[in-house]
Amino acid sequence: MLASAAHIVWLLLTVLYTFLAMVSCAAAPPAHVYAVQVELPPPPPEHSRQLSVLSARGEDSQRMLQAARLFMLEHPDVLISVHTIERESDYGPALRSRLSDEGRIDLFHILGHADKLELGEHLDDLSDLYWAREAIADTLEPVSAGEQFFGIPFSVEGMGLIVNTRVFEAAEVSLEGAADDFEALEDAWRELRALITLGNVLNIEFPELESVTSLPGMDDDFMARQLADIALSGEFRSPAAAAQTPTISFTNAPEIGLYISLLARYTTHGGSWAALADITRTRQIEDGLAVERVAVIQQSAGVYPRLLAANPYIEGHLRLMPIPLPGAERGFVHTHAPAYWAVNAASDDDARALAREFLTWLYLSETGAAFLAEEFGVLSPFQETAAHTGNTLHTQLLELIAQDRALPRHYREFPQGWAAGSFAPALREYFTTPSLSWEEVAHRVTHDWIIARR
Repeated sequence: MLASAAHIVWLLLTVLYTFLAMVSCAAAPPAHVYAVQVELPPPPPEHSRQLSVLSARGEDSQRMLQAARLFMLEHPDVLISVHTIERESDYGPALRSRLSDEGRIDLFHILGHADKLELGEHLDDLSDLYWAREAIADTLEPVSAGEQFFGIPFSVEGMGLIVNTRVFEAAEVSLEGAADDFEALEDAWRELRALITLGNVLNIEFPELESVTSLPGMDDDFMARQLADIALSGEFRSPAAAAQTPTISFTNAPEIGLYISLLARYTTHGGSWAALADITRTRQIEDGLAVERVAVIQQSAGVYPRLLAANPYIEGHLRLMPIPLPGAERGFVHTHAPAYWAVNAASDDDARALAREFLTWLYLSETGAAFLAEEFGVLSPFQETAAHTGNTLHTQLLELIAQDRALPRHYREFPQGWAAGSFAPALREYFTTPSLSWEEVAHRVTHDWIIARR
């Protein structure tokens, strides 16, 4: 941008000098005309360093462009072109097409261990970025191989129970022990539901309050990803195991069934589980927890801005609580990196060096870290240089991670189509078909996993 401005100035000076020479020639007597040579500086070079970025974060397309512009302001010799694929389902094919036809792409996103395996020949080893080794625990594992790693986590997200503590305090219902003991959690929910049903002072302070929680049966992210990850949270030793294992044991299926039944029994469904299929993500978040129609939901910490946008007065009353499963010693939040930065191994040396420089700026510099936190609104995986996002749930998430209360999510490593094509439909059928037992659901999804892996 600055180089282009300098080039324009150079052109203007050239025109000015030409005009002055012409005026001089017209005004002076012919016998005294002198040829005057004026040496102008050469025009500034075009951008000497260029970087092409392909982003999977369609919701952040404008922010990604703004981040690139900020970097270019600090580095006038750099030109960054940003291309964004709006839908995640379209990103994989677009990325592979760019990489296979040798179209220029230097910096891009991969989505986990399966991508690392499939695209390995295209991925540059980033282990020379010493600072990246300080990423929050488990976030580098999906893209690592021994001492090498081939991706930088874009951010960290955590999922748990988001509680409106104001409702429980007004109802004088204690959540003591509920983060570690399933029975304590159910006791608290049972007590709150009784007060909602009775219609006492609680209903005067919270006139919209109609149920304890909300289960969005229409939302595929919730049904296919969140619940599937919780269901298989103790199944795998590593992302590699999740990506390659030919079968699952689903040994904790009974406990998972109890937890999912808890969500269904205490949700807003008009007395019928079949109505769960009509509850959307928006109804759960903005029309549910935000307006105090429900007191607690299972969701990711990243929904915090949506909650405040719907009801600013809820700020200061939200708590991210671990999810306790029956028989477990304590509850956990479930964390993952939604995407990873990867550098094209086939790019030239200058482009690969510039990609590293941009990533270092984004996560380590004061300007980059502040933009990531304030504009993207995401939690940096590098705590030493991270700026505060303003999201109190992120602060609580970091505290839980420090307490070793986090389990890594693996949904991106599940067989393609299994979560959305088998697990979620089986759950919906379980809600709508009284004759279908949870044991049958567990057997079906286990069998479908084996088929999907063949």
